Amino acid sequence: ERGYVCSWKGAANEAVLSKSRFRVEVVPGHDDQIRLVSVHFSTAARKEYLHVTSADYNAQRRYIVSRRTAASDGVLSKARFQVEAVPSAADLVQEMIGKSIRLGSVQFSTADRKEYLYVPEIDHDAQRRRVLSWKEAASESVLSKACFQVEAVPGHDDQIRLVSVHFSTAAR
Repeated sequence: ERGYVCSWKGAANEAVLSKSRFRVEVVPGHDDQIRLVSVHFSTAARKEYLHVTSADYNAQRRYIVSRRTAASDGVLSKARFQVEAVPSAADLVQEMIGKSIRLGSVQFSTADRKEYLYVPEIDHDAQRRRVLSWKEAASESVLSKACFQVEAVPGHDDQIRLVSVHFSTAAR
């Protein structure tokens, strides 16, 4: 019913690049909030949204998942992310390309604390790291691991890839 979201640790091949494409939807009435839709796994009848689940990985972290069934209002609420460091929503995707951003969960952040998506040093398997959200006040280490470089998907103006700034190297 849901798939765990991971980041790829090695050099990206075509299969990885295909699965790492997200269509950006601006949340109506909220110019600084987006939803990310999996291009690879969505169908004409159903969008597969990336979202923060209320299920805990542990006391400090929540799972980031994609829902494989039709999106309910609860999933749509949990799929809202506030984009930081994007000054204008006039052309949100083009505005984000080449920038480093953090994504904070709208559903679970509070006035005092943002709950960021981040890539901890927790392996899912030999090739992938888990992508989770941090439930407590963010340390410098968490903030570093919450930075993503936004890449354009050639030929698709409404799609992006998110690359972990913390774990990326020039070689991959």
